[in-house]
Amino acid sequence: MYRIMLAVCALLQVVSAFPPRHIKGIQIKNTGLEGLWIEMTNEDSFALPPGQMASVILEDTWSGKIFARSEDCQYKKCNSPYTVAELNFGGDSKEDKYRVSVANGYNKPIKIQPTGLNSFCKISTCNFKLKENCPKTHQVTSEDNDNIVSCKAIPEVFEKLCPQATELFSCKTSNTYFVAIG
Repeated sequence: MYRIMLAVCALLQVVSAFPPRHIKGIQIKNTGLEGLWIEMTNEDSFALPPGQMASVILEDTWSGKIFARSEDCQYKKCNSPYTVAELNFGGDSKEDKYRVSVANGYNKPIKIQPTGLNSFCKISTCNFKLKENCPKTHQVTSEDNDNIVSCKAIPEVFEKLCPQATELFSCKTSNTYFVAIG
């Protein structure tokens, strides 16, 4: 019994010599009616069916973008503009920065919501209807020209439709973020 206790104590000392990994979680939900192809900076891309959610665990120093295109973009090259969720985790400073960006254009509504216990941080969102709000001169249509798939960047229009999309938010109280796309 004494040997077992010594072995356990030695193991605990070795384990405690290495600091625990600091991680953050992101839950991405497809809130739309079509399948999405999700892309993330320095991470694997993946398909996300309508109504489904994916959970991603990242280092607390991760910095990158999350965006979505139609699911068929996993099989063909899609160059249309897209809405971006930008997240920069603060690591040791514990201050995360995040925003929805329409700097390069808009294709899907996106919402970033810090979650978790005691998270009182603001939501960043951009949500408008392409057909009603994107001028014909800036519309990008599907290959068959039947559907508007995105809108090229128009700063003066986007500022009115998504005033938060130019604002960078910060949060010190969340280890998880919910990103709704669609």
